[in-house]
Amino acid sequence: MKKVKASNSPYEAILAITLALIVVYYFFFPEEERWLVGAMLFALLCLLFSGLAEWVAFLWERLTLGIGWFMSRVLFSGVFFLLLTPIALLYRLFGKSDFYKSTDRQSYFVDRNHQFGMDDIENPW
Repeated sequence: MKKVKASNSPYEAILAITLALIVVYYFFFPEEERWLVGAMLFALLCLLFSGLAEWVAFLWERLTLGIGWFMSRVLFSGVFFLLLTPIALLYRLFGKSDFYKSTDRQSYFVDRNHQFGMDDIENPW
C-alpha cells in the first residue's frame, strides 16, 4: 500500500511558528518587544518569499517528526516503568497464582478425561 502524504500549505507552518513566537512574547517576555517584532518580521519575510516559506515549512516538518519520534519513546518508557512495572511487582507480591499447579504436582497439565458429544459442538463458547 502506497503511503499518501497530506499536501499542506507551507503557510500553515508559518502561521504556527508566528503564533508560537507571539505566545512566547505574551506570556514570557511582555516587556521585550523584540519577540513581537521578530514574529512580524518572520511572517512578512515568509509571505514575501515563497521559497523561504517552503524551506521553513520543510524544517518545521522535520523538527516535529523528530520531536514526535523522541517523545513517543519517552512517554511509552515512562508509562512502562512508572506505571506498569510497579503494578506487576505488586501483583506478584500480593496476587494469587492463576495456574492450576499445586505444591504436590510437577506439571501445569490438567488431565481431563472427557468424552466430547454434540453439546460441546453446538455451543463452543
